[in-house]
Amino acid sequence: MPDKSILGMKGMQEKAFLMKIEAEGITEEQAKRVFIERVKNHWKKKTIPSKFGSDIPWKEADSIIDGMNQGPRCMAELADYVMYPHIRSAMMGLMMSKSGGRVLALNEDGSLTEYSDKVKKNVKLDDVGGE
Repeated sequence: MPDKSILGMKGMQEKAFLMKIEAEGITEEQAKRVFIERVKNHWKKKTIPSKFGSDIPWKEADSIIDGMNQGPRCMAELADYVMYPHIRSAMMGLMMSKSGGRVLALNEDGSLTEYSDKVKKNVKLDDVGGE
């Protein structure tokens, strides 16, 4: 991170991140640059993103995250909160795939991406029907 703190991803979080960038059709380097910019913007604005697409000021986020009213200690700590809304659908798909389920994500361009243990881009609603 720009403040020299280190964000470590492992397990499901890392797999979900890699699935998300595969779905977006960008390289890992491009994804890292975009992600670091997002973290820097939230750091500068003193906000965290919500899963609903809005930003929450640190001072108001204490009801969601204990101790957040003082803000994160470093950018890597903030990065965890910035990462979650971005990879949420992929993580849910990974969890659901363990019981045979899957998750459909509506992309900004109106297309659908299916997440299970794999990524399927540009899924058609006709292809999603039940068993």
